[in-house]
Amino acid sequence: MKDGLYLSNLFNLSNLREKCLKWSAKHFKQLWATKKFCMQRKEIHEECYNTVASALVV
Repeated sequence: MKDGLYLSNLFNLSNLREKCLKWSAKHFKQLWATKKFCMQRKEIHEECYNTVASALVV
């Protein structure tokens, strides 16, 4: 997933990006603690944050 989200944004693959965002929301505790995720672009962090935040809203 870590590379999938980056590549989906790079090549404009919206279907893959949506799947990666859903996966990142489900596994955010494990993903966000990694160095590779921390080194991603700010836009990717914001997309992941927004996906998790929307999943938490009832």
